[in-house]
Amino acid sequence: MENQTCSALACHQPLRNVLEWSPFRIDALGIITMIGSDQVESAVGRLVNSRYVEYLPLLGAFAIASDQFADARSGYALYNITDGITTTDLAGWFVRWCSAQKFAKSDSTVRWSVDTRPWSLERYWRDRLTATLICIVTNGFLVALTILQGDWWGFANALSMVVSVLVRAHVLEQNRTALDLAARKGFDMSNGTESKFLVVLSDSRMIAMHAPSGLVQACFVQKPQPQDPRLYYTVRMIGWASFAVQAVSLGMSGLATQIITVLLMVSATVLMHFQVGCDDTIIGRRLKAQQHERGGTRRQDLYVSLQLEEHEEESMLRWNLMPHKTPVPASERWWREYYEKKKEFGDREKNLEKKVSVSVVVDPCGSV
Repeated sequence: MENQTCSALACHQPLRNVLEWSPFRIDALGIITMIGSDQVESAVGRLVNSRYVEYLPLLGAFAIASDQFADARSGYALYNITDGITTTDLAGWFVRWCSAQKFAKSDSTVRWSVDTRPWSLERYWRDRLTATLICIVTNGFLVALTILQGDWWGFANALSMVVSVLVRAHVLEQNRTALDLAARKGFDMSNGTESKFLVVLSDSRMIAMHAPSGLVQACFVQKPQPQDPRLYYTVRMIGWASFAVQAVSLGMSGLATQIITVLLMVSATVLMHFQVGCDDTIIGRRLKAQQHERGGTRRQDLYVSLQLEEHEEESMLRWNLMPHKTPVPASERWWREYYEKKKEFGDREKNLEKKVSVSVVVDPCGSV
């Protein structure tokens, strides 16, 4: 009778011996709860789609459940040169996106635009299908392994990971949709006008940006607001519950389950942190960013590229972004170099425009 029972277990749980394997111990619970949360909220908070890691479980799931990834950060400033307005209260996704870019110290320019039509549906569904297949293979493997071991604590852990992925997918989709709507609204409010502004990051890097005027307030200053706050809150609470289940079940799981869980979550977090499979030129489905570098080495070169008007220079002086016009050799030298570079840059741009305007396309018959 005992042999029959053993053979039945062997048939239904062929990896039962793996559950009993424990030559050492690891603090898997501490790993998934105490490390990686800062990297996760910085990477996920950019609201950029990831072709490969979009649906993989990440460390620090509480950063999603608590909405921490969308919180504002201190140490950043935006100077709207066109309108003469400055603020340090910027949208969380915007400062995280800026911090994740490899901008030069003072030589980067970003031009923002809005797609009136969402980006290619074919590409969207291809990326989603790729991420879904990777999710099914990796999470499915862990679920199957726990069943074959008869590791029911591990099974609860695997299911909680799947739930955390679904929660993150919904929360991010709500934020991206809100940003898309804000981008479209801001674009419509712009009426063809454009604003130029400077963004100073927490590490003192300065970036020049150009965008339709309505986007500055609608997208870069205001936080995206999910369309259904009640559902958004409910899903986040489900995320907290799944995190609690994993916190309890992982420590009770077999060693093999713990090792695979840690490897999966750490690997996915590293890939997300290094932006593998991400296209940071597209945020959400409508907002696009084009980055340029002109080869300058000083903030003065960045100011020159903006071709500031007199009233805009006055605003820069009031914000202490330019040296005061005082009869001091250093100040006089700075302003003399600035005006010389500004004139050279302006003449170069005019010559370029002339070349473009006089260039013609000749048809196959030779007519102009």
